[in-house]
Amino acid sequence: MSRTSRWSPLAAIGVVAIVFAACGGSATPPPSSASSAAPPASTAPASQAAVVAYPADADAPCGTAPYAGTIKRITALDAQTVEFKLCASDVAFLPKIAFASFGIQDADWLLKHAPDKSYLTSTNGTGPYKLKSWDKGNRVVMEAFADYWGTKALTPNFELRWGDTSAARLIDLQSGNVDGIDNPGIEEIKTIKADSSLAFYGRDPMNVAYLGFNHSKAPWSDEKVRQAIAMGIDRDRIVKNFYPDGSLVANKFT
Repeated sequence: MSRTSRWSPLAAIGVVAIVFAACGGSATPPPSSASSAAPPASTAPASQAAVVAYPADADAPCGTAPYAGTIKRITALDAQTVEFKLCASDVAFLPKIAFASFGIQDADWLLKHAPDKSYLTSTNGTGPYKLKSWDKGNRVVMEAFADYWGTKALTPNFELRWGDTSAARLIDLQSGNVDGIDNPGIEEIKTIKADSSLAFYGRDPMNVAYLGFNHSKAPWSDEKVRQAIAMGIDRDRIVKNFYPDGSLVANKFT
């Protein structure tokens, strides 16, 4: 939802993430030309060339306690290629590593920030914007990164704020305090669509809502009880009455 054309699609920004322990050292340096679409292929610095696999000496002990991981070994085949060996087949592996929180971090950065867990509050990565300030739970302020090697930032800066309620977010939009909001409620969507000074932009759904049972406790431990409750829930009516237009009844478990 937007009030002005200032709200533009923003390119990817650096994301704080803990993930598979990365095999390489520092990231490949960016190209000198800002118009290049990708960094050039190159070899890792000589001082870090020895760090090419994790674990370094042998495969992880899949299925042997206390190791409960699913990755057997990660190897940096070259500066641009990483190989993952899994303990077992995983049809969801590619979607998993595409998820933002599973981004690959360089080993030096992880080793530096792991002892005090400062990887939760520090940034690592590249992008057209860099973190200027972070007021936890309230706002994040980003500013353009002049030395970014790819397409330059579309705005000199931008700010993301959090709002507890959809109604409060709409008030901020109507008053001009923000240029755009996300996740308006059903009533707020009606208001936005009826206001000629505002624009509504739909997007594909980003989440699925689930109702679960703790089957370790009675009466939920009885499969028949769970089935009876599931059969008694009118999913279509719930979606129609409580979710925005375009929402669908889930037909699979993801």
